[in-house]
Amino acid sequence: MNSAQRSFAAGEVAPSLYARTNQDKYATGLRTCRNLMVMRHGGVTNRPGTKFTAETKASGAVRLVRFAMNATVTCLLEFGDNYLRFHQNGAPVLDGSNPYEIATPFASSQLAGLYFVQNANQITIVHPDLLTHILTRNDTLDWVIEEETIEAPITAPQNVVMDPAGGDGSFKMWIVTAVAEDGSESIASTPVGVASVSLPQERTIKWDAVTGAVSYNVYEAWNGVSSDSDYGFIGSTGTLAFYTAGIRPDFVNRAPLVRDPFAGDFNSPSVVGYYQSRRLFANSIAKPETVWGSRVGNPADFRISAPLQDDDAVTFALKGRRANPVRHILDLGKLILLTDAGEWVIEGDAAGILRPGEVNPRQYSHNGASKIPPVVISDTALYVQARGTILRDLANDVQAQGFKGSDLTVFSAHLFDGHTIVDMDYQQIPHSIVWVVRNDGVLLGLTYIKEQQIWGWHRHDSGTGLFENVCVVPEGADDAVYFVVNRSGARYIERLSSRFFTDIADAYFVDCGATVSGDGSGDSPALAHLTGLEVSILGDGFVLANPNNPALTVRTITSTGTINPPLAHTYTKLQVGLPYTSDFETLDVDTSDGPSLKEKKMLVNKVGLFVEKTRGLFVGMRSPALDANDVIDGLDDAVLRDGHPLYREESPEDPILLVTDVLTVTIQRAWDNNGRIFARNIDPLPVTILSAIPQGMIPRAT
Repeated sequence: MNSAQRSFAAGEVAPSLYARTNQDKYATGLRTCRNLMVMRHGGVTNRPGTKFTAETKASGAVRLVRFAMNATVTCLLEFGDNYLRFHQNGAPVLDGSNPYEIATPFASSQLAGLYFVQNANQITIVHPDLLTHILTRNDTLDWVIEEETIEAPITAPQNVVMDPAGGDGSFKMWIVTAVAEDGSESIASTPVGVASVSLPQERTIKWDAVTGAVSYNVYEAWNGVSSDSDYGFIGSTGTLAFYTAGIRPDFVNRAPLVRDPFAGDFNSPSVVGYYQSRRLFANSIAKPETVWGSRVGNPADFRISAPLQDDDAVTFALKGRRANPVRHILDLGKLILLTDAGEWVIEGDAAGILRPGEVNPRQYSHNGASKIPPVVISDTALYVQARGTILRDLANDVQAQGFKGSDLTVFSAHLFDGHTIVDMDYQQIPHSIVWVVRNDGVLLGLTYIKEQQIWGWHRHDSGTGLFENVCVVPEGADDAVYFVVNRSGARYIERLSSRFFTDIADAYFVDCGATVSGDGSGDSPALAHLTGLEVSILGDGFVLANPNNPALTVRTITSTGTINPPLAHTYTKLQVGLPYTSDFETLDVDTSDGPSLKEKKMLVNKVGLFVEKTRGLFVGMRSPALDANDVIDGLDDAVLRDGHPLYREESPEDPILLVTDVLTVTIQRAWDNNGRIFARNIDPLPVTILSAIPQGMIPRAT
């Protein structure tokens, strides 16, 4: 029997899996993975703490949204009740001494229903009760939000006249359009024309220049036209005049049709996305199953030609066994539409191109999707299934010749039973984690690496704080994770700190905190939000305070941000914030085949933990008292023993080194029936566990 566990890649698994020792997930799973992250190579490491960024305006509910124009211009958007604020690199963007803010038309009751998609410096914002809006960044302190007008990308020619003049246009008429360098065409000008055949019909048509036009198209119609589609093409020119004599209209190539698909009541879209250089909208109140695609390369242009051209706007509706209101628009090499009744792939034409008359929708599954925006990881989408309790993935399976997916919650269902997912986002670096917010304020993490078939869940809490929102923003070399945390009615934006450091003094493992200096006796506005709270403190690598550690003095923060009582020494770097506890527990020791050991009892009196850059672990047997309180009663300190080459006492000038080695701990243990290993970290110190080895294990029959 091999009792060592060398990977924890399956994360925390559900009790319903405790008897499934034949499952691979059992061999790499944990009974408890609390405030620990599953790393991409299979170990677990305690999550870094969160740094206080700002309080939301009036502590109101908000919606966090990512803005990433390029690798260097990024920021966090804070949408609140009719306002928008901005944050960069863990701090508010200020206009003078005040947060930079602009007004928006979005009330707090509408925030959850907003849908966003970005293109360069603009974000399209839709809501079924509102007109489409465009948020534009011109500079750090110059943002504009305005209603979008659905129109051609170039204006129509003005002041179109005939030479010679005369007539009312009831017999023969002409219109002119402007053509831009990219080939996009304006809507038609106001028509001009002659009244009867008795009047001269060969005219020179003239017009004013249009900014951005490289040429102009002229169209002609006869005998009382009723729409632009009655005009046939007669020619193109790079000048501002065109002579019509002797040219018969080509009614195969007609003038473009003016079209605003969102005009009228109850027709504002609620979903938006991009695919093959088209901007796509979907799901209005009046037409929930309909998708509208712009002309290629022209996101605000929904004109069509007569006859239809390949780059014309496209409109189609999904029809299945059930109604299919569109929830999300995704590009996974093919156009994916997630509805609340199923998952659809738009095949397009034989080359996979979406164009008018070549839509070819195909439904692959019937799971349905919730309104929570999916995340895309490489070529795979992760989305919340309808009713909000299951997270699934979806990707193109070459062997199956179609799109397939899996339930990613099945082995950790206990984390979702009785709860729903209310928000999520994806942090690619460093460990490929999808952060998920549950409706009760618990934060979950899913380490997901599809090519290695790794998905492992871990759960996170922060004292009495309730997580409400999560948003990931690329900032330099990091993917910065921001949360909205409700702490006793005050809503704070907090940024997950980096887990990388070279000096123990830079280790940051406190929540809702800040980095300051000194002995804490001076006023520190950076700590004022912690007024009256008991804090954990790491000073230059030394643990100075932790309300859960009975060996340390309890310290609180005053209304001016001072530490009370003050520290005995002055420190260059103090990491001050709220404490949190990290718990690690293995599953029962058992065999994957053959006779089960569950009917036997195990005596484990030593535990070996292979750790990396670690301090501050306590190891032993889990008890109800440990479950009820974040304490270490009955646990043994996992430290290097005297005689080890790296062993030394901590001095006032030099904190204990971080350990990368096997820590062997003699624990107080009674006969039980599991052989599990339990470890806890309560201090603001780094912990990474790579493998767990129960030692001195003696099985006996009951």
